[in-house]
Amino acid sequence: MKACFFAIAAFAATAFAAPAGGVAGALHTVDDVVSNDLGVKQITDSISSGSKKTSSVTDSAGLIEALEGLFSGVQTNTGAMNATIASFQNGKISKKEAQTAVSKQATNMKFKLSEIVSDLTGAAGLTVAKGDVDKVLNLVVVLLTEVLSTVKAIVTILGITPQLTLLLKSVFGIVANLLVVLIGLLAGLLPGLVAALSPLLAGLGSGLLAPLLTPIVALVAALAGPGLA
Repeated sequence: MKACFFAIAAFAATAFAAPAGGVAGALHTVDDVVSNDLGVKQITDSISSGSKKTSSVTDSAGLIEALEGLFSGVQTNTGAMNATIASFQNGKISKKEAQTAVSKQATNMKFKLSEIVSDLTGAAGLTVAKGDVDKVLNLVVVLLTEVLSTVKAIVTILGITPQLTLLLKSVFGIVANLLVVLIGLLAGLLPGLVAALSPLLAGLGSGLLAPLLTPIVALVAALAGPGLA
């Protein structure tokens, strides 16, 4: 499975140099992979410099609650996207109408992701209860599974326009930043995150989806380092 993942990671290899260690190197990876005009670089700059903003999240329980709220909100978007795909397949709407509707939902999803990244960027020194790292990991995995499976359906059934390509790359770029922030808040999250995401990305990273996943694939490969190849 590791070999399969790194075969996909090779697609992103030209986007970043030899992986630097830890979160700092991952931040540079995200900056290199994601275009500055997608609203992502501002987030990584804030993380790198140490944001002065006060977060609403002060402990791991609050973090779990925030991620559960994000997942619920994202499910609303993915549910609408899947309903749109079904309407297209049933001949109720045209492909162009479906792509437009999906783009609106992706934009809403992007805003939700941006909000939580912005909020968590101001969090520091979280008190972590026993078992909460595993709970956060599980939430991250189900969140990414939800988004990835829906995007795969969009690309496979509706196809993808240049506008939608940029939008979805932006979404995955912000997801990559969310992963960086979470690792920064919960150091114990890193090993489990790499172990969980590698097969997930390998399973969903088809040829059509691979270009959109570049920010996350590059980030996970950088965090994993050559020792996991």
